[in-house]
Amino acid sequence: MTYLIFLLIFVISIYFIIKYKVNGFIHLIVFMLPFRFEIFSISGIGIRITDTLSLFYIAIWLFTVLLGHIKKSDIKLLSPILIFLIIVVLGFLINAFRFSSISNMIDLIRLILALITGIAISSNIKDRSNLIILFKTWAVSATLSSATSIFFFFSNGYSITTLLNLKILSVVEFYSIKFSNSVFFEDPNNLASYLLVSIFITIGLSVDKYITYKYKYLFLTIQILGLVLTLSRSAYMAASITVFIYLFAHKITNHKWLLLKIGLIFIVLVNSFSVINSVNSVLNSDLSVLSRSGLWQVGLNMSISNPILGVGIGNSSILFNQYINSSLVLYNPHFHNLFLTISAETGLIGFIFFISIFFKHLYMWFQSNDKLYVFLCLGLISYLIQSVGVEYIASRHFWIFVPLLILYSSRILKGRDASWN
Repeated sequence: MTYLIFLLIFVISIYFIIKYKVNGFIHLIVFMLPFRFEIFSISGIGIRITDTLSLFYIAIWLFTVLLGHIKKSDIKLLSPILIFLIIVVLGFLINAFRFSSISNMIDLIRLILALITGIAISSNIKDRSNLIILFKTWAVSATLSSATSIFFFFSNGYSITTLLNLKILSVVEFYSIKFSNSVFFEDPNNLASYLLVSIFITIGLSVDKYITYKYKYLFLTIQILGLVLTLSRSAYMAASITVFIYLFAHKITNHKWLLLKIGLIFIVLVNSFSVINSVNSVLNSDLSVLSRSGLWQVGLNMSISNPILGVGIGNSSILFNQYINSSLVLYNPHFHNLFLTISAETGLIGFIFFISIFFKHLYMWFQSNDKLYVFLCLGLISYLIQSVGVEYIASRHFWIFVPLLILYSSRILKGRDASWN
């Protein structure tokens, strides 16, 4: 199966490069987001194929910037991300004395790589059709990666009955199943965050009829099942809350459609909460879940004690012990909360600029008539809701998705460039 995946990716890579030439690397990077193969390691730190692709593309992008082929306005559009990047680097320089291992440096490099990759990709997209095709590439990739998880789930001897009987599983058995389905992600919750965004992208493309009728249900069914197989409680909750937000916040003019949506959402929520209850029954004895509040308190203590530029990227786990002021249910030097991780590692300044990157997209979609934009924003919201319980600060899919959302909002909704209409 692994060799078939490699062969498929090789064929698709050749296709993208032949069809889109240099911009083929943009499609290849987006397509490869869920396929995080390690091709070599440095001091035990795995270097992924996605890392090398990003580095290569950034080098090409910098060359085009020097030649003046990239408009300053395209980069200025993403100035909040650039400012956040500067704060991250500044925080690193100020806290450089605290870095004690190469893994911290890798954390920093991966975050910087993710930020610059998103900026480079977004600033190189010149018209609406290219952006829509890129979103289609994202949807296809998410579907294939979900299909891979489904294949491994059943090939490992599990079945739908396994999902319906989570209550009888031990914690060890539960996590064994959970991690066996996450083939290319070290953490199934990170895979779930990718699939959350992907599902809303796919829904947006479907309702705006960019994906044909015969494919949209196939894509969504496979992606949703892939999300279910991550067994990520935080993702289940994020999806359910986001659906509720959409139902009650977005304007609805067709009352029949409103009743239909209420019925469908009720059915989905009843089933999702039953799954969550099954997961909860397993995790009630799981110390990593029970310890969350204590870990969050440590993150809050660290943030308050380092309010300006934080302790530096990757240093929160090193300094974790210094900020424990009460007993922990389980010692785990990670906050399991993206917002606390950002405030602790980049300070209040970094946290404010992080929120400023996407803040307006948390409410602008309420009255928008652009269906794709609405569901792109819902993808962002679902990711942020899930991030209350996880802390993937360097997730490349997030830092590529957000600039694309900003680009879509600025160019298409506001009509700043006729070529985008």
